[in-house]
Amino acid sequence: MAQSNTTVSLVSDPFNEIVREAAKISGIQLRGLVSHGAYTDDGAPPQFSVILPQSWGGGVFCMRVVSSDGLYEAENTYQIPSTWQGGAAVLDYPTSTPGRLAALRPEEIAISSANGACGDTSGEIAVTFWEGAQVADSVSLLINAFRAEETYLYFDDEPSIPDIKCSVSSAAIRASFDTICTIPAALIRGRPVEATILPIKNGELGREVSVILHLGAAG
Repeated sequence: MAQSNTTVSLVSDPFNEIVREAAKISGIQLRGLVSHGAYTDDGAPPQFSVILPQSWGGGVFCMRVVSSDGLYEAENTYQIPSTWQGGAAVLDYPTSTPGRLAALRPEEIAISSANGACGDTSGEIAVTFWEGAQVADSVSLLINAFRAEETYLYFDDEPSIPDIKCSVSSAAIRASFDTICTIPAALIRGRPVEATILPIKNGELGREVSVILHLGAAG
């Protein structure tokens, strides 16, 4: 995975993370856009990297990490150099609980890297890599559909891509997110794409949520 010769820097000071005794459920629906590396329960500190588009250069982005049980959450702002040419950046992540994070399986963690400062992000997110993934061969969109019977992901601007029926997460506890949508391989490493999430509950269409996905350095 090619990396830029400039450095993305952590802005948040102190580093912001919470370990709870009970999950806090919020109304945020989109939880993460993630590509997972090979799972290893070796207790080593987690490694995060993100592919940032050139258009985000000079700005900031917010990376949010949440466990499926809702007990771990971190939200921190990172600065992107004005000279950013687009590409991958390995992120500083000075967690105080490396063992807890290292023990999480891929289905138990959601990571989102959204354009803008934490608390003021836009509707654009970039794919984040977890645990040493080098290329985005498989990307998952993780959402909280609040126990919807069915959830669909569709791409209005991509008529050749059929609607995606998302699946229920296999995590044992699904407090913070419960649904996983697999991004079609044809969209990975391409230009930004708008995706719309549509949940169906009790036979009725729910509220649609749209987001711009950055799956490569273009854009």
